[in-house]
Formats: sequence, C-alpha cells, structure tokens
Amino acid sequence: MTPRSLPRASGSAARQIPAILLAALWLVATPVLGQTRLYLAEYQYNNPRLKTMLLDGSSVQEIFTPPLSEWLLVGLDYDATAGKIYWTHGSHPGTIRRANPDGSAGQLLLTGLKYPRGVALDPLAGKIYWAEAPPQGNAMGLIRRSNADGAGLETWYALAPYDPNLSYVGKPIVDPLNGYLYFCAANEIRRVKLEGPGPAQTVVRGLNTTTAVALDIANDRIYFVDGNTNTDILGCARLDDTDFEVLVDLSPGAFGSSGLYDLRLDLAGGKAYFTDEIAKVVRRCNLDGSGLEVIYTSPASLAPTSISFDADPLPPVQDCNGNSIRDLDDIESGTSEDCNGNGIPDECEANACEAVTYGIDYGSDPGPTGRVLSGDPSTGFEVFQSFEFVTLPEVPGLSLVEIMLDGWNVNYHPAGFRATLFPDNGSGFADETRPLASADFRFRFSPNTVVWVGGRMTAFLPAGRYWVRLSANDPAYYASVNVGLSGPPSISRRLSSGELVPSTYSIALRVRFADPAGVSAPPEGRRVDLSVRPNPARGPIEIECHLDRSGEVAIAIHDPAGRLVRRWQEGWRSAGAFLARWDGRDAESRVVPAGAYIVSVETQGAGARSEGARKAIHRQFVVLR
Repeated sequence: MTPRSLPRASGSAARQIPAILLAALWLVATPVLGQTRLYLAEYQYNNPRLKTMLLDGSSVQEIFTPPLSEWLLVGLDYDATAGKIYWTHGSHPGTIRRANPDGSAGQLLLTGLKYPRGVALDPLAGKIYWAEAPPQGNAMGLIRRSNADGAGLETWYALAPYDPNLSYVGKPIVDPLNGYLYFCAANEIRRVKLEGPGPAQTVVRGLNTTTAVALDIANDRIYFVDGNTNTDILGCARLDDTDFEVLVDLSPGAFGSSGLYDLRLDLAGGKAYFTDEIAKVVRRCNLDGSGLEVIYTSPASLAPTSISFDADPLPPVQDCNGNSIRDLDDIESGTSEDCNGNGIPDECEANACEAVTYGIDYGSDPGPTGRVLSGDPSTGFEVFQSFEFVTLPEVPGLSLVEIMLDGWNVNYHPAGFRATLFPDNGSGFADETRPLASADFRFRFSPNTVVWVGGRMTAFLPAGRYWVRLSANDPAYYASVNVGLSGPPSISRRLSSGELVPSTYSIALRVRFADPAGVSAPPEGRRVDLSVRPNPARGPIEIECHLDRSGEVAIAIHDPAGRLVRRWQEGWRSAGAFLARWDGRDAESRVVPAGAYIVSVETQGAGARSEGARKAIHRQFVVLR
C-alpha cells in the first residue's frame, strides 16, 4: 500500500513519500490555525440558521440564512485549506451547499439527493462524503461522495443487506492520512478504505443507533454519540473494540426520547463537543467525560444539529508500534501481521486473536424473552448459567481467557454487572464458596441484534462442569440477558428471599479458551513432529507430520470441547515426512465457523515421537473467516 498523495506533488514523487513524512509536510504546507470558533447548524421548518461562536459558546453570530425551503440542516463541515463551510439539507430532495465562513459566495453543489445526512471532507483528495437513502427505501443505506465542487457524484458504499425500515448509516467521518472512512451502521461503527471501499471492517460493536463519530488517532480512540429512543450516551473505545467506556450517560429510559446528534473533538483543548436537538443545547466535556457543561442553548423554535470547528487539523498517522511506518504500510509490506484484518498490527492489539477460540457457544435469540437481573434486593434476580466441556487425551484442561454474553439494558447504569465463575458443587449447582474468576460488563447490548460482549477472565479449568453467576453491581441497575438457542437451562435467585427459580431457557453464553497446544508436550528431549500451516488460516490447511517408521495413519479434527469435527484415514505411510490437506469442512461438508481447532495425527504400528501401539500427536490451529 502506498501513502496518500499530496495534492500539489507530482504523482510518482508523492507516492514515494513515507506516510508520517507526508503528514508533516501536509500540516506545514497547510495554513491550519488553532481552533477558535465553533460553527453550528440549527433547523426549524422554513427557518434554518447557520451560526458561529467562540468555543465557550459566547459571541454568537448569525452568518447565513439558507433558503427557507432547505430548512433541515443535518450536516456541517469546514475546509480549513480552502476556507469553505459545507452543509447538507437532509430532506427530499436534499442538497449540499458551500460558502465562505462569513456566508458570502454561496454555491449550490448538489441537488436531488434522497435524505442526505452529514458531510465529511477529504482535503487530500478533494472529496466530500455523506450518508444517503437508496432509491428503493427511506432509511440511510448508502455512503455517497463527489468532488469538492459537486462533480463526479458516485455511490461509494452500500449497506447490505438493506432493510428499508431498519437500515441506518450514520454520518461519516474521514481519516485522510490513514486512508479510512468511518461510519455507523447496523449497531456498529465500521470503516472502509478510501482507496477502494471493499468489505467494511467493524471497529466497535454493541451500539444502538450511533449518529456521529470522532477520532483521536494519536491515542488510539474513537468517540461516538448513541442517540436511540432508549439511549443518549457519549462513549469511546479503542480502535480494536476494547476498553469500551460510557463517558456521559443522558439516557431517558426505555420509553423516553433522545436527541444526541453530532460530535466533534477539540484535541488541543482536550474537549468533546456534542449537540442535543431535543434538549436544544450544545454541550462539551473533557475527553474523559468529566466537566460536562452546556455552552449554548438554542431559541425555543430552533433545534441544534451539526457542528464544526473553524480549523479541523488532520489527525496524525496511525503508528501504534512507534516504528515511524504507518500501520497500514506495516501490514501491507508484511513487517506486521494483522490476523483479524482490522487494520491494526497484531502487536498493538489488546487481545491476540490467534491465541483464543470459542470453546462453548450456546447461541443467542435476541428479543423480549431475556433472563432478568437487577441490583434491587426487593425485586431483583441473580442468574446462573452452567456449561461443561471435555478435553482430548493428554490434555489436562484449558486456560479460560474470556466469557461473552448477549443482552440488553434498561437503566444503563455505569456500574454495570459482574459475571463470576464457580465450579459445580457436585449436587447440580454452583459452589459459591470457591470463586474462580470474575469480569465486569457495561452497557452496549442490543435487544434486537446479536451483539456478543466479552469480559476478560483468567483461570485454568480441568474438564468438568462450571457455573457463571450474573449479579448487578448497583441497586439502580436492571438488565436482561438474552436467551440462548441451546445448552442447559439457567437458574435465577431472587435476591430478597434467596429462592432459586429454575428456567426452561439457557442464557446466551460463549466461553473462550486460550491455546491448549502446550499442555500435551512430548517427552523431554523429543521434538514435536506435527505442524499446521498456515496458522492462522483463512482457507485450507496443510498438515505435516514426521514418522519415524512406516504405519497406518488417521487424522482427526476436534474443537476444544472435544467434539469430533471430521476424521479420515490416510492409510499406510512410509517413514519420513508426509503432507495431508484439510479443506475446512466438517463430516457433513459444511464450512466450519471461525475459531480454534485441534488436529490429531493417530498412528498404528509406526513411530511418531515414540514406538509401540497407537499414538496421537495434538496441535491447535486457528481458522479465520
């Protein structure tokens, strides 16, 4: 991959400039000033307004009155290079216009658009992006773009599958130096490459209706506002979907209404600014969520939607490993691995994806039939779910690294709830005198979409039966964990009386184990005679085994719970190395899901690590989809 080119440089010369040097040259060559003013779009039917103010909300000035028929202003961005402000009229037909910051020299760039939302500038390529509804529906399902002057209109990304009632693509944001476009869709934040969209990568999961995102690339953070009818939160997470945190929770409750709509970061000042079109205010807070304050209140007849700054400096190049090479170039050149394809080198990931797998998976049936838990002793429940597993011969146990749940919340209390692991007491219930591990969970579940959310746990578990207990951390907390599609039934305990209430349903549960390959090491002084490549794999794998002498050979694939996936006979093999191939399918010719698997090479009358009767060598490998 080559760095994105400077607009003023010749093509071949610009493409040879290292990405971080490119960033430095661009910022020096561009007259980017510190952020001093905030631009604001407000709407009322036949009464739109564009205003500017200082960052503390003072010195408000009205700079431009758009055409009264273009009253639904739902997108705003500032091009510091050209000194132009862009905005969208989000009705149908929708328009995109631009003008000088004082409102002069207004231009109509595009018209006839279908409910456009947001506008995001790519100053390096001279492009503008926005969300739009496709011809066959009214919900946002497309990302479209054009040149900065409105020419070259095209559809850049289409949400698939598209649902005209449920699909929603939120306002996009451009990271021009790293070459990404970020947007919200289907309860997630996704991104596509600006050089060619291709498949979208999921950056953050487990949201409701995220309306806007903002980036702090230098600190590996993405910020977002989630403005569903149930939620009103400002949150952030790492770009690898870890360290999720709710910074500001203004949620109105299950049947309220929420109005968080747009978001901008003042990184130099350490502030986040966001609009609330229902409360009719613009708020700001520190990047950790503290110091929340209202800096501007709209007149009663107007609703604030989109905001921008007078100088949006380009974000720095993403270089998480500090080697002065852009992460994308590290990955493309092969100097860094990216096992999950999220654009972040593996050495920078909080969780190494090639080292873990789903060992237990009960599936999820999202909807209104969840298992309730609450911190209120008078009405609340704790919920217990069991799981059990067996191991292959010579494997004494597996190392637990994470459990995952799917559910949803009503109160969204920041304290969240806790999952605690216990062994079975031998009588069919948890031995609560022997906690093995615990993890805390916070809100980002969905009532209607399967969203697995994980909590880190560390414990070595011999084969057997175990229980996960879910307990609310605060009396104000109330949540429902979605019902599982399989597995043993769960048990609830009423907090006020201690009564156990059996259920006919399991809860949606995944248990992830670490790589168990090392627990069946060969005798001291003997080399391992089995390898799998590639590992991790996205397609077929090759299995190589070294036989000390000739014999009958069989190969089996198991999952970490000991379930046989596929087994076949290789027949008689001569001494020495031989290769076998597995096509990634089970005994029924179905493609296996992503996860870790164990390959066993069984020998009879041949020497592999030792002589004698039937022997088996085990190795784990990871399948990526």
